[in-house]
Amino acid sequence: MMWAVGYVAALAVGTAGGAAAMYLVLRERLCGDVDAHELTDEDRSEITEQFKEHTRAVREQVSSFADTLAGGDPQLRERLRLFESGDR
Repeated sequence: MMWAVGYVAALAVGTAGGAAAMYLVLRERLCGDVDAHELTDEDRSEITEQFKEHTRAVREQVSSFADTLAGGDPQLRERLRLFESGDR
C-alpha cells in the first residue's frame, strides 16, 4: 500500500507544479495597475495550451495510478475508469 502513497504524492506534486507554473506566467504579465493590463489573444492561446498540457499530464498520472491500483483485476480497472471519465 506504500506504493499508493507514492503515486498520490506524485499526483499532488504534479498538480502543484502546474499551478505554480501558471501563477508565474500570469505574474510576469501583471503589475500593480490591473486596469492597465489585459490579456491578449496570444496570452490566452499560450495559457490555453499550457492548461491543455497540464490537464493531459494529470490525466496520465490518474490513469497510471488506477492501473497500479487495479493490478491485474480487469473488473476493478473498469470500475476505476468510471471515475477517470468523470461519470462518478
